[in-house]
Amino acid sequence: MSRISKLSIRGIRGFGPEESDTQRITFTPPLTLILGHNGAGKSTIIECLRMMTTSDMPPGQGQCFIHDPSLSGKATTHAKIEMRLTDAKDRSFDVSKIFALTRKDKTFKFSTTDTTINNLENNQSMGSKCCDVNSFMSQSLGVPKAVLQNVIFCHHSESDWPLGEGKALKERFDAIFSATKYVEVLEVLNKEKKEVKAKVNELEALRRPITEKLTNYKNDLQAITSKKSRLDQRKAELDATRRQEQEVSKERAKIDREYHEFAALEQEYVRRVEEYKSCKNRLDELQEGVQEVMDLSREELEEELKNFDQRMADRKQQVEQSKLELRKMKDANEKKWSELREKESSLVRLEGEYRQHEQAIQKMLASLRSLNRALDAKVDIKSDDYAEHRIDGHVNRLDEVIKTAEGDLAAKKKHFSKEIESLQAKIRDETEQKASYKTRLDSLRNKQDELMMEMALKNQELKEVASIGVKMDQFDEDIRNMKESVEKLKKVTSESALEKLTQEIEDIACKESQFNEELNSATKNSAARNKIKTLENQISKKAKAINTLKLRMIRELKEPFAAMELQFPSNEWARVVKGARSTLDDEVTQLRKTLEAKTREMTKCQTELDMGEKELTKLQHRLKELRDKIDDEVGLERTLDETIIETEEQLNEMRNQDSIFIGTQHIYTRYKKKMAEQRRTHSEQCCPLCERSMVDSEVKNLDSKLERLMSELPKLREGSKKEVTDLSDKLGTLNLLKRDDQEKVKLEDDQIPALEKHVRSLRDQLRDLTTQIEELQKQLEMKSEMSAALNSQIGSCDMYDSGVRELDGLRSELKKEQVELEEDCRDVDDVMVDINEAKENRKKLEKEWKSKQDQMQELNNLQVKLSETKNSRLKLINKAGQETQIKQALEKLEKENVQLDKDLPEIEAKLSKVIKSLDELESSCSKLLRQQERQIEDLSSKLLRVKQEREDLSKALRSLEEYEQSGKKDKMNAAKEEDLWINVYKGNDIENIEIKFNEDTGSTSKSTTKRNYQYRVVMKRQGGIEQDMRSRCSAGQRVLASLIVRLALAEAFCDGCAMLALDEPTTNLDHENMMSLAETLAEIVRKRKTEKNFQMVVITHDESFVIALSKCLHDIGEVRHYYKVEKNEDNLSEIRKRNLDFEE
Repeated sequence: MSRISKLSIRGIRGFGPEESDTQRITFTPPLTLILGHNGAGKSTIIECLRMMTTSDMPPGQGQCFIHDPSLSGKATTHAKIEMRLTDAKDRSFDVSKIFALTRKDKTFKFSTTDTTINNLENNQSMGSKCCDVNSFMSQSLGVPKAVLQNVIFCHHSESDWPLGEGKALKERFDAIFSATKYVEVLEVLNKEKKEVKAKVNELEALRRPITEKLTNYKNDLQAITSKKSRLDQRKAELDATRRQEQEVSKERAKIDREYHEFAALEQEYVRRVEEYKSCKNRLDELQEGVQEVMDLSREELEEELKNFDQRMADRKQQVEQSKLELRKMKDANEKKWSELREKESSLVRLEGEYRQHEQAIQKMLASLRSLNRALDAKVDIKSDDYAEHRIDGHVNRLDEVIKTAEGDLAAKKKHFSKEIESLQAKIRDETEQKASYKTRLDSLRNKQDELMMEMALKNQELKEVASIGVKMDQFDEDIRNMKESVEKLKKVTSESALEKLTQEIEDIACKESQFNEELNSATKNSAARNKIKTLENQISKKAKAINTLKLRMIRELKEPFAAMELQFPSNEWARVVKGARSTLDDEVTQLRKTLEAKTREMTKCQTELDMGEKELTKLQHRLKELRDKIDDEVGLERTLDETIIETEEQLNEMRNQDSIFIGTQHIYTRYKKKMAEQRRTHSEQCCPLCERSMVDSEVKNLDSKLERLMSELPKLREGSKKEVTDLSDKLGTLNLLKRDDQEKVKLEDDQIPALEKHVRSLRDQLRDLTTQIEELQKQLEMKSEMSAALNSQIGSCDMYDSGVRELDGLRSELKKEQVELEEDCRDVDDVMVDINEAKENRKKLEKEWKSKQDQMQELNNLQVKLSETKNSRLKLINKAGQETQIKQALEKLEKENVQLDKDLPEIEAKLSKVIKSLDELESSCSKLLRQQERQIEDLSSKLLRVKQEREDLSKALRSLEEYEQSGKKDKMNAAKEEDLWINVYKGNDIENIEIKFNEDTGSTSKSTTKRNYQYRVVMKRQGGIEQDMRSRCSAGQRVLASLIVRLALAEAFCDGCAMLALDEPTTNLDHENMMSLAETLAEIVRKRKTEKNFQMVVITHDESFVIALSKCLHDIGEVRHYYKVEKNEDNLSEIRKRNLDFEE
């Protein structure tokens, strides 16, 4: 058991700071008495003991604890406290602490300059840098810091803490009972329990999908097995199908033979039916040909035949005459053909001249293009821009470019102007020449058309002479063709969107209808009709081309005109389109300038954004590194400061626990020694703790239990030391992380938020600029497309304007020809009358001639064929039924055979693939099944182990809670405050006092493992009524109750250090209670005097209390002196040892 032997004081409060002023006191067991008047410095001894054992400063910290430098006239006061103690292993140590208090102006600075622990056995010294002094003191004395503070070395100003406020009282009792350690252990166990539970859930979650996969794999294996059985069944069906195919092939050969026989019969039947139909048709034609049956006798018919020969001779003569006229017409025709060939040669020559003219125009256009490139005028000069107005337009644009050139080009401008004027003159000459060539070419073409029409007319007249019937048919065909052309022209013109053209074409159609009616009534002048037809075709084609061109222009210009809010013009399309294009070009130029400015601004913003994002990424990466570094040491749920504080507390607690282990070992050793002494002296065997008598079996049990506990203590101490080392290393690491934590806070609160705000503003600005640029690009693209569309349609507009003018000219020419045709229609009527009469005579003669020659013979032949056909038809009808059945069966079998031939290779290929796939699937499923089964077994075993761990943790939690409850009850039972109160208190209003504790159910829930206990000191009055003693007792009762509680706690908790210091225990006590207290303390000393290390220190100002206490202990002869604390001549405290020589 540990004890404190000596104490020396220098420079503390009233003790002098000089080396000669050092005061020493020796604590002798079982009792040390210290007497001194008020202000002499006796309580300083308690403060020094508490300072050395717990490092706790009194109120005012070190400035008031150290001797004031102003009293000694020095700038600095050096103070020193030395203490000699003996630990539970009987090792002696000298512990010293040196302090300094420096005065600067009106302020004081306190510091602990040195702390030294000297081992007297091996003369080794340790400083505060090598070990934790507080932990060393707790371990050496064998009691925790809380017991030293609140029980053993309690200052008189804090001696009434057992009756203090509820929260402060709870904190002190929790510290004394070490409840926080139990709570922390419970929290650790519950945390591990939660982790194990989470692990169980995780393993269950892992096992669940694997089990599902295992079930799926088993189902897949069953499916594969069923598919294999179906595959075998399909193989059997395939073999049966192949056998059936062989049978079908035999049946097919038989059916083929029957089919060939039937086909021969069918061909015969078809041939006979065709012969029958042919004969019947021929008979019908002959019957229709006999329009008039001559009801004459044979003689009259013979006479008519003779006259017929005469008429035929006359007709032959007319034919010869017509042939003569035909030869004359052929001669005239050949003459016309020779004239036509001369005209064609002239036409070829004119076409060559026209091509040369076009080449000259192209050269002129090439010159304009080269001029355009030289001036960079961007004039769109096309290959077909040979019209005079287009060339004038190009020249005017070039003139505008030249006019806007710089002053240094003025000389060249005149030169180019002259060249342009000469070119314009040349162009006009070429244009006039081209116009004359074109007019001449058109006239030659018209003449060629007239000659062709005239030649066609002559040829037609020759044909009419040769065959009047053919001529009339040709006329009818021409009329039908003309009607169709007119209808087509009507249809085309009806689809036009232009009202003006539609009305004009309808007028033409009406005139054409009138003309067609006249043509239907009689054949008119062929040359005039062909010419009108040619003009009408030209007008129709030209109108159709113009209408198509206008529709295309409207379709292409619809969107640009709608966007620019323009209306389609009725004429002069080219001028309107050019003006619109010029406006669009100006808008496009302005948009390009705006777009370039916005693009430069966006580039600048993008550069700033990239730099900001790069810097932000760098800072975020640094912040992540710092967070990860701190989180690796601290965790995610706590801050660094909290972790440091918690680690320091854990370290202190582990050091206290080590001290407890040392004290426990000392106690167990003392118990064993005491028991051994009892056995050696053959004295009565009693419990070393409670001194209860024991039998031999109980002694053996206690002895074996102590042996077992002492054997376990070294392991516990080793684990405790390891945890102290780990926590010290962790605390050093955490202190190094403070700078990183400050940098992290700066990044989180200042740098990163500011940079993120700047980056967001840049992104918003960039987004707005991107939107504006996209909108400008869309507008630019739209207007550029509109400008290109307008530019592409300028040539079409020029063509449309010129086409309209040409169409007007053709319509005027058509009207002129129609007037001339009306005058010529009257001359054609007489010719048409003769032609119709000749046509009627020709038809009548042909009918009579055919009817006389072939009628009888044809009828006879048809009757014979008809009878033969009927006989053949009867034969074929008999086989018609068989042919239908055979044909249907043949078609069915043919389809089945073709389908089988087609499906067989595909089925065999699929079959091989399916077999291979089934084998692979079966192998894969078997392999996966085995893997999943192994995984399930592993997971099940892991799950079983984890569940067992969870049950073990639950048992450990329950055991620890029960141990905590039982430990509290045992300690409370060990505290004999009731007996002490009865022995000390002489009043009759309070029977006894008791320390009560109960669990606070209001602050404890099922969701938390931390248990809160409420402590209170209650007094029992007459009738067994319990009341809280706080606020219900007098000052003396309060002092006495607090003193008794401390005595009881010392009895219960101070097994490792049997020392108790009482500072001013008689405060507020009356004489009777003071005497009773002296007797009680004397009784305690008398009972424990046999304990080697038992020490009680009583510090008081009451000399009568010292006398009473000494008288009570006079019989044991152990207390022979006391220490007197008093002031010397220099007003410094001194300790003097004096003998107890009081008169009785």
